[in-house]
Amino acid sequence: MSKSKLMSNFFKVFGAAVTAVFLSSCLKTGTNNAATNNSNISFVTLMNMAPYSSATEVYFNGDKKTPAIPPGSFSTNYGQVTPGSYDIKFKVASSDSVLSELPASYYDSLGFYTLILYNPSASSAVNSIKVVDDFSSLSMTGANYRFFNLCPDYPMVDLYMNATKVQPGRTTGDNANSSYFNTFAPVTAGGYAIQAKKAGTDSVIATISSVGLQMGNAYTIFLQGSTHNTNNPVTLSILQAAY
Repeated sequence: MSKSKLMSNFFKVFGAAVTAVFLSSCLKTGTNNAATNNSNISFVTLMNMAPYSSATEVYFNGDKKTPAIPPGSFSTNYGQVTPGSYDIKFKVASSDSVLSELPASYYDSLGFYTLILYNPSASSAVNSIKVVDDFSSLSMTGANYRFFNLCPDYPMVDLYMNATKVQPGRTTGDNANSSYFNTFAPVTAGGYAIQAKKAGTDSVIATISSVGLQMGNAYTIFLQGSTHNTNNPVTLSILQAAY
């Protein structure tokens, strides 16, 4: 397991270890997942995309629930959380210094959420986002994707799939202010070359040379890292939703 991916059993909440089942077909939501017998569960995943910050530990209502999560790390699977209202603090690892805080909000039964820590710019403070992941309207006849620009060194980018511009002028952390960017868009299933370019130019920032997007699956494509951090360089990554 590379540094950029958190081991799924790192994320434990209220003493219950994550159950991580990577789905080879579509991600099944709680309403139609036969493997989930207990409906009293919320699903949460974490992304530390703040390259101009330190490793973080995550606190739920004052209780530490993760080990140190270095910048550039993300969970490949959702973890299980007891539904309820949580104030979430991201603290500097081994410190009581708060990097960012998500005010108390409710996490529903069978709801899916992505918590993101990011730098809006190289000189900015750390921000955090709670994303509601809605899988209720996924295309079952095609693949589904969304794109996050989480790279502070490229404040505006265009996303290309097989040389076609599909996401123009995406700014760093714009999904924090528009839920539209958190929704999944349908795309024909198949093989893709994916590129992030400086907006309005043909200057390539990062590339995924070849990836297969499968029918019924949900994928998050994201630009991360920093031009000034050799341990967390600028990369384009793709994450298939799984729990």
